[in-house]
Amino acid sequence: MAYCFCLVQIAAGYGLSGLLPNELFSLELQWLFLSDNKITGTIPEAMANLGANLRGFMLGGIGTSNLLTGTIPDIFDNLPNLESFNVDNLELTGTIPESLSNSRKLEYLSMIRNQIEGTLPTFASARVLLLFSNKLTGTIPSSIGEWNNLTHMLFNDNGFTGTIPASIGSLSKLKKIDFTSNHLSGTIPPEIFEVQDIGLITLGSNALTGTIPTIATESARRLEWLNVQDNLLTGSLPQNLGKLPMLWSFSATSNHLTGTIPQDLLSANSSMEYLLLGDNELEGTVPLSFKEGKKLYHLELWGNNLTGSLDHICSLNIFTVAADCTADGKIMCSCCQFCCGKEDTRLECTTPILSYTYNVRVLCLERNRMKSLACVGVI
Repeated sequence: MAYCFCLVQIAAGYGLSGLLPNELFSLELQWLFLSDNKITGTIPEAMANLGANLRGFMLGGIGTSNLLTGTIPDIFDNLPNLESFNVDNLELTGTIPESLSNSRKLEYLSMIRNQIEGTLPTFASARVLLLFSNKLTGTIPSSIGEWNNLTHMLFNDNGFTGTIPASIGSLSKLKKIDFTSNHLSGTIPPEIFEVQDIGLITLGSNALTGTIPTIATESARRLEWLNVQDNLLTGSLPQNLGKLPMLWSFSATSNHLTGTIPQDLLSANSSMEYLLLGDNELEGTVPLSFKEGKKLYHLELWGNNLTGSLDHICSLNIFTVAADCTADGKIMCSCCQFCCGKEDTRLECTTPILSYTYNVRVLCLERNRMKSLACVGVI
C-alpha cells in the first residue's frame, strides 16, 4: 500500500471542526498536520495506530484555533519513528508522558502555552525543546548536559526552581537558552558562556544572585542577546561586554549592580542596539565613547546614581533614551524622551524640570508631593 502524504497540506488550515475521527489513524501516514482548524475533544489514543510510519504530528501552532483539552496519551511506545510533535496553544493538562520522553528519534518537541504540569523528564535525543508557558516545576536536571543534540532550550514562564546547571556548558550545539520567569536561584554559571554557537541567553525574572560572569570573547563570539534583568545580581558590569562583536541586545534592568559603566561598552564597531541598565545602583558619568554607538536604538539608564550630561549621544538619533533627567536627578539630557525620577525620592516641586528636556514624550513622576502640573513646566 502506498503512503499518503497529502493530509499534511489538506488538513492544515481548512476550518475542520469536531472530533478527530478514529478512521484518520488507520491511514498509513508519515506526517499529519492539523493546525489552524477548529478541532475539539482530546488527542485520541487511536493515534497509536499510526505506528512506525508516523514521523511528524502537529495539532498546535502560532495562533491555532484548535480547542483540544485533556491529557497527552501515553502511547508513544507505539510511534518509534516520531521525530516531531507539536501541540502548541491548546488547553492540554497533565504531565509529559514517559513514553514521549523515551522516544529515541524525537528531535522537535513543542508544547507552548498549555497547562502541562510535573517535572522535566529526560529527552536524550531532542534537538529543540519548546516548553514555555506551562506549569512545569522541579529542577532543571544536571544530566541535561548529556542531551548532546540540544540546540534550543526554551523553558521560560514555568515554575522551575533550583539552580542553573553548569553542565549546560557541555552542550556544544546549543544556540538558544531561555529560562525567563521561573523561580531559579543561585549564581549564573560561567560555563554557559563557553558554548561556541550560543546566540541567545535570557535569564530574566528569577532570583539569581552573585555577579554577571566575565564573558570570554573567543567563546561567546556569536552571542547576540543577553538578558539578566529583574534578578538580585550584584557587582559591576563585565568589562568585556563591549568586545562581543555580535551582541546587539543587553538588558540588566532591575538588579543591584554597582560601579561605573565600562568606557568601551559602546564603540564604532559595536553591534549594540538595545542597552537596558535602568533601576540599578550604577554611578559615575555616561562614557563619552557612547557617541560612537552608531547602531544604538534604545538606551535606558534611569533609576541609577549617574551624573553629568547625555548630550554627547544626542547626535545618534536614538529612538528611545530614558534617564534620570527630572529635577531630582543629576542627568542633563536634551534628547531624552523618557525622564524618570527615582521612585523613592518623593519629589517635591522646586524648579520647572522640563526646561532642559525639549523632546520629552513621557514623564515618570510616580509617588511625589507635587501640588499641580504647573510645577513641571507643563502648564
